[in-house]
Amino acid sequence: MANQSTFTSIFSWQVFIQSLRQIRMSLTLTCYMNLSKFPFDQQDCGMKIMSYAHRTDKIMLHWLTGENEPVEIEPKVSLPQYAVTGSTVADGVEQYIPGNFSYLTVDFHLERLLGFYLLGAFIPSSGLVVVAWLSLWIDPVASPARVMLAISTLLALITQSNLLKSGLPKVAYITAIDIWLTVCQLLVYVILLEYGLVYVLYTTGGMTSNKRCTDRNLDKNMQMDITRCPASSKMTSFERAEPQTTLTNNPKRFMYTDGIMERAPESGMFQTQYGSRREKKISLTETSAYIGFGKRVDKVCKVTFLGIFIIFAIIYWKTYYF
Repeated sequence: MANQSTFTSIFSWQVFIQSLRQIRMSLTLTCYMNLSKFPFDQQDCGMKIMSYAHRTDKIMLHWLTGENEPVEIEPKVSLPQYAVTGSTVADGVEQYIPGNFSYLTVDFHLERLLGFYLLGAFIPSSGLVVVAWLSLWIDPVASPARVMLAISTLLALITQSNLLKSGLPKVAYITAIDIWLTVCQLLVYVILLEYGLVYVLYTTGGMTSNKRCTDRNLDKNMQMDITRCPASSKMTSFERAEPQTTLTNNPKRFMYTDGIMERAPESGMFQTQYGSRREKKISLTETSAYIGFGKRVDKVCKVTFLGIFIIFAIIYWKTYYF
């Protein structure tokens, strides 16, 4: 009779332990993530189970081994930004001051989904950079259209970057998406600086051309005034030569034959008050040089700018994704 009662008590204790193993628990866990490769990051979120009061001499924890996996993930369960690719389990003993305690660990492998960031960050920013590149094909004379197009794309990139960062944890290091958006903004800045250089070159060339035209008009008006007011035959040669000497500061410019004032031919190095032919030729050369250099800068930037962006995109995606 005594043996039967002992057997009954042992059986009841085993049933009690079995009921504890089947208890259901709901946990809210925190996972520490490294976002340096965001949004191409892969995270390992772990969970550790350990007895609080019982040492290894009273309880040992082990994962069940057999046909079924010790940790099963429901296929219907999905996360909005992550895909659960698997899990890794382990067990062991950890030593503390009160003694040794058995523990179980499980690491869930998470891979971030790129769909949202492709549609919300990478494709729009790439389109804005291409739009800024198209501004290089606008005539530099049309400064309002060219400047407004570049500034609009730059403001759109800044707004997009702020919206994305507002939904992310505040971290002290640079993430992968920060590098992408920063380089896109720098490229648009370079386009604005390039147009500033081209505009200065065109403006300088235009001012030189306008000055040359003004000098030519003044020279033409001077010749018309001399034609309309010929020297009087009653004036002496000295009186007829004096006003012209005052205007030109060169008494050898005019020749007098039989009381008639004639203009002497100019030599290659002769210079008048309003510029000689050589000065006009130099002015025309400088004008063409300024505008020609501005056109060359625009032409080079049309090719190199898009090439730099494509090379950067290839290196970026090969580094972080492939």
